[in-house]
Amino acid sequence: MIVKGSKDNAMQAPETRDLKSGYVPVSIQPPHNIDYTAPPPPPAPPMYGAVVPNPLVGYADTRRRTRCRFWHALFAALLIWILAILALRTLLDLHIVNRHHPSGGLAKDYPEFDTGEALQCIDRPDWSSSASLSREEKMLSHVPPYHSKTSFSLPADADTLSFLSRGSLVEGNVHITLASEPFVDDETVRVEVTIRYWSEDALDRASVCKLERHENGDHYGVGIFTPQRWPGRAKQDQLYFDVVVRLPPRAYKTLETDYINFSTHVSNLQGNATFEKIHLKTSNSLIHADVCLFPGNATFEKIHLKTSNSLIHADSLEAFEGSLRSSNGPISGRYNVTNSLELVTSNSPIDTIVDMNSENSHTASLLLKTSNGHIHSNLFLHGPPVTSAFAVQAITSNSPADVRVVTQPHSSPLTLDVRTSNSPAIAVLPTAFEGPFILRTSAFIIPVLRTGDGTVEDPSGEGRERTVEVTRQIRSVLEGKVFWGEWTRKGKGWVHVTSSNSPVELDLTGTRTR
Repeated sequence: MIVKGSKDNAMQAPETRDLKSGYVPVSIQPPHNIDYTAPPPPPAPPMYGAVVPNPLVGYADTRRRTRCRFWHALFAALLIWILAILALRTLLDLHIVNRHHPSGGLAKDYPEFDTGEALQCIDRPDWSSSASLSREEKMLSHVPPYHSKTSFSLPADADTLSFLSRGSLVEGNVHITLASEPFVDDETVRVEVTIRYWSEDALDRASVCKLERHENGDHYGVGIFTPQRWPGRAKQDQLYFDVVVRLPPRAYKTLETDYINFSTHVSNLQGNATFEKIHLKTSNSLIHADVCLFPGNATFEKIHLKTSNSLIHADSLEAFEGSLRSSNGPISGRYNVTNSLELVTSNSPIDTIVDMNSENSHTASLLLKTSNGHIHSNLFLHGPPVTSAFAVQAITSNSPADVRVVTQPHSSPLTLDVRTSNSPAIAVLPTAFEGPFILRTSAFIIPVLRTGDGTVEDPSGEGRERTVEVTRQIRSVLEGKVFWGEWTRKGKGWVHVTSSNSPVELDLTGTRTR
């Protein structure tokens, strides 16, 4: 039987059946005017999903491992290179230290002795038996627990006696004194050396030698030598020396010291040991001279003291000509000079008392020079009236300059130049001074001139009258002159007092002393 339905029913039934079954038969095509898109399939359960590796992750891991291997290799290479350099330096320094000392030892490493000879060098077995400190003293970390001693003899009639140190592992003290019993021998200078150290091995790092040279005279001395460099230097590598030079009473030609990190002390030689020339030099430490001024127990034709980063002090020092120089260290004390004296430092003060002696119409000169440190000096000028002459310079910066002349022979010219900057400058002169003066500072600061109350006695005893005359005063400049009796330019001195941004002062009363 064929049942025919309506057109709508014939087309709706298959479509409904097919949609319910979940698929569309191949023979049935959707109308062209219908936009049909099948829904996406449901996601697979997580446990059954496929895992696809990411190639970028593997590439990043490879790069990270390569980078780590590179940095590890570079660090290892740098470490090996540094260790090789340290080992090479250690071997070189040990080669220097372990040289055979009797053949010259470390002394051969210093060219100033190429023309000389190390006569005797003290090696480790040559030191006297070591003496250690007590148990309580060893507990003090700043005291080396061991010390040893040795001594040398030098001819007293040598043209030059030299004492020196070289190297970076050494420091200590030098004491120059008169020989006393039982060490008195008119022909021999005795040198006693004490070494203090932290370990027995430290003795291998030092060479102490008796030196001899016969070029331009007979030169004898004692030298202390250690390496210039010591890798990884520690406290136990340092060596400490005490050197005592015992001089028999006599006249000496030249005595020289040249030490590094040594302090130098010259005892009162009581006029029993005199020198034509004496040169004392050290660095990074102090020089102290304890020499009586009057009646001139120890006098020097020339004396040169040089140090750096430390103090120069003389209780009383007398010389025909002197030069004391420091850097970053103060200069102080009392000095007596006949010809010339230079006291020069930097970044430190100068505090001195100076006796200047003018003889045989010769001008006695004095230079006081520093920077960033004050100058305070009292001067005593000695010599016959009229024929003696004096010249003084005091120069600093950023600190006060104060120079006071306490005594001066009448009718003897004195030239005085006091200069500083950004600080006051003061000059005080006795009533015997005669000559023109100039006071100068920055604008808007008026210079100060002090003349007293007018009741001043003639230092020559001739009853002359003193005249103080201001010839020019413009803002911060004051000029004038002072003289006894009638003015004449001949035989007069002059004074300049100069500063900036600070007051300047000239005191002609002769009554102010520090």
